[in-house]
Amino acid sequence: MCSSDLTKLRHMCSQLNYDLFRISLVDDPSCDCGNICENAYHYIFDCTLYKFQRRKLFDNITNVTLCRVPLDIDLVLNGSADLSNHENEIIFQHVHNYIRETNRF
Repeated sequence: MCSSDLTKLRHMCSQLNYDLFRISLVDDPSCDCGNICENAYHYIFDCTLYKFQRRKLFDNITNVTLCRVPLDIDLVLNGSADLSNHENEIIFQHVHNYIRETNRF
C-alpha cells in the first residue's frame, strides 16, 4: 500500500510536476501528456496517460458507493462522511491500486 503517496497528494507535496513547481524544484508544472498543469485532479481525473487505470478506479469506486455520493476529488483523496468506514477503506484501497498501477511515483 502507498498511503504516503495518497497523503502527499492530499497535501500538494507529491512528485507531480505542479507540486514540485510550487516549491521551485522544477521549472514547468506541465504533464508529460501535454496538459499545462499536472496536479492531483489532473492525475486522477484527466490525464490521458492513465485512462485504463482510471476507468478501473472509477468503476470500482462506483461499485462501492452505488452513486450515493459524487465521484469527485474530495471523495478520492479523503473519503466521505456519508459512507461507512468500511466503504471508505475499500475506496482507499482502490486509490492505492490506481497509484501503484500508474507507476507515476
